[in-house]
Amino acid sequence: MIISVKNKQIRRAILFVVLAILLTIFVKINFIIPIGIDDGIRYFMSTTQTGLNDIVMSIFSFLGSPVVDLIYIFILAGVLLVAGLSNSSYMVCADHCPW
Repeated sequence: MIISVKNKQIRRAILFVVLAILLTIFVKINFIIPIGIDDGIRYFMSTTQTGLNDIVMSIFSFLGSPVVDLIYIFILAGVLLVAGLSNSSYMVCADHCPW
């Protein structure tokens, strides 16, 4: 199955990739905005001691672990293969699509 991609979708994809790269660079150089947001959320979560905060932090820690990231990658790869959105479908579309 080949899904047509409109120019608007391509612009959005490029925009989000650029934003993700910028955020990564900002975190790497310890820029004040992402670090401040992270510190604010951690401060809020650590000052209020409830069972819910402990559960939320445990869930975030589990979902952010490298092992779970690998599981996400394999799930996403499987979904893309099942949906027919692998690189081969883009090459097939390149021969027949106007863009």
